Amino acid sequence: MKVILDNGHGRDTAGKRSPDGRLREYAYTREMARRIAQDLKRQGIDVSLLVPEDTDVPLKERVERANRIYAETGKQAILVSIHVNAAGNGSTWFSARGWSVFVDPAASQDSERLATSIAEAAGNIGLTVRMETGGRNYWVSS
Repeated sequence: MKVILDNGHGRDTAGKRSPDGRLREYAYTREMARRIAQDLKRQGIDVSLLVPEDTDVPLKERVERANRIYAETGKQAILVSIHVNAAGNGSTWFSARGWSVFVDPAASQDSERLATSIAEAAGNIGLTVRMETGGRNYWVSS
């Protein structure tokens, strides 16, 4: 099984930063992805960074890259896309807290089980996991 890490938006994606500009989503998610990749590799897990560049890579290209890796592994891969959601109005921080797991509307039952397991693991280490209506501990993307 290969883990594909998508570190989200690029350096030039508008609005993907804190109100004071100090937190830049692209930099933070790339650092998280690098650390996660290092840890997974130490555990003997095969991992690929989907977007090694700092620049914006359009969603279409990211999907093509992920599908190519998925095909090369004989459909033995999972994709984890890392993002940092903001809580603010553009100039002021709000006090939102929480952590979310999302799946695609066409996700398989295996993907849904994996999302549930990831959310449970996050909750077990004390993270506040945001829950979608219906009692699921993951969200279905729209």
